Amino acid sequence: YDEHTFGASESVSDPLCENSQVQWGEKSAYAWEAVKRTQMLYETSVGLLQGDLRRGKNPTLTIFNTLNWKRSEMLTVYIDFEVIPRNQFFEITDFQGHSLKVQPIRYRREGCYYAIFAEDIPPMGYKTFEIVFKQPSTDTGTVTINNASIENHFYKLQLNPDKGTIQSLYDKELNCELVDSSSPWELGAFIYEKLGNRDQLAQYRLDDYNRTGLSECRIIDSSNGPIYQRILLQGKSPGTDEAFGVNLEIKLYHDTKRIELEYAIKRLPETEPSGIYVAFPFQLPEGKLVFDVQGGTVISGKNQLEGTSTDWNTVQNFVSVQNNRAQIIIGSNLIPLYQLGDINLGKFQYQKQYEKPHVYSWVMNNYWNTNFKASQEGEFRWSYHLTSSVDPSNNLATKFGWSSRIPLYARVMPTGTENHKPTEYSAFHFEKNNFLMTSCTPSKEEGYILLNIREIDGKRTNLRILNEDGQTVPFTIVNAIEEKLENETSEHIFEGYQNKFIKIKRF
Repeated sequence: YDEHTFGASESVSDPLCENSQVQWGEKSAYAWEAVKRTQMLYETSVGLLQGDLRRGKNPTLTIFNTLNWKRSEMLTVYIDFEVIPRNQFFEITDFQGHSLKVQPIRYRREGCYYAIFAEDIPPMGYKTFEIVFKQPSTDTGTVTINNASIENHFYKLQLNPDKGTIQSLYDKELNCELVDSSSPWELGAFIYEKLGNRDQLAQYRLDDYNRTGLSECRIIDSSNGPIYQRILLQGKSPGTDEAFGVNLEIKLYHDTKRIELEYAIKRLPETEPSGIYVAFPFQLPEGKLVFDVQGGTVISGKNQLEGTSTDWNTVQNFVSVQNNRAQIIIGSNLIPLYQLGDINLGKFQYQKQYEKPHVYSWVMNNYWNTNFKASQEGEFRWSYHLTSSVDPSNNLATKFGWSSRIPLYARVMPTGTENHKPTEYSAFHFEKNNFLMTSCTPSKEEGYILLNIREIDGKRTNLRILNEDGQTVPFTIVNAIEEKLENETSEHIFEGYQNKFIKIKRF
């Protein structure tokens, strides 16, 4: 739906009345209908491609990349026991015999979810792998926890099991600590906030509230697999189911500089105003906060329009703490709201100012007076992805954020007749790596597709589009409604941060 205000005016004051219930049913139906239609689009589109995919004597896994650069990263794939029997050892290999790293995540009665680290998936294309059955190998075992710390050659994490947080995050490449020890909340802290009254927000203030972290925390599980090592912590918080707890799984990847924090709760239905945050108190000398929005990036308080939202910001794909030598990047798979610099609710700054580059993810709240459901309830799982680098560019932050938010898509195919189809394909890519394709849709004109392209490094750059054989692809500059602005060409200059629509023939 495109109007968040769909909903009853008495949805908070009288949440159980017929009008509130009926209008919430209608409002939520728009979102659920989109979920169903999206899944059907996936199934339909892959079905159309299926005849062009490699098949053979072994089951196959085809991995699709819908972004405009080559990607090597993890994806989660469900595989039925009819394809890979329970307890059957296997490898996923390319057709030259190179094996991918695979790690089981969780089992269902009929199959298993696997973490697979896919390598070199071509831009705007796909790559097919074989599932080969072999003899079992030695298990990698559990994580050894010494003084509540885990590490690899990228990071050392010092946990605080009593609080369910990361007390210290040391970057071995940058040779520096990334967590501000002076912050009242440590990294990953789960914060439950309860307001004394709802009306204070309507009066542009927030002075009646209470915030608490987790209690009764402990480490309950750990393991070490081919892709990552993991630690599972559990604690308790008001507003959540006590038996289920607040679960935090920390994943530290072996071969890529990446940390993931995965949370799971069962939210209790509270109609009194309450909210949940997760804290990321980063530190980086002279660090500025940068975040991704529709059409570009915003430096918080710098190129942000005065009078626009400063208490919280809606983030598309990443928040970055940057200086001229390094950056820390964070994003989430599901949570778009961030409060930057501090928990800002009620400050209402006309021009954004902050002292430290702290980041607070605003997970959920029920603070509004109308149109929305009066409470949130049920099981909810969400995650954050985090990295840091000596490269302070928006290019790195953009690609890390987009790759994490838009996962590789996989299709498992059972054993079939050998068809000798190509094992990989790329429709096109850009010659320079500082271009981002933000959309790719069918054109109004039969046989063409419409691309929206943005330059992301602030550099004047010549755009050339190349096909799989390295040949240039002709294109036409158009506007948003596909009116031609220039004649067809094979190259075009983009100014720094410029965004344009182009039209090319369908492949």
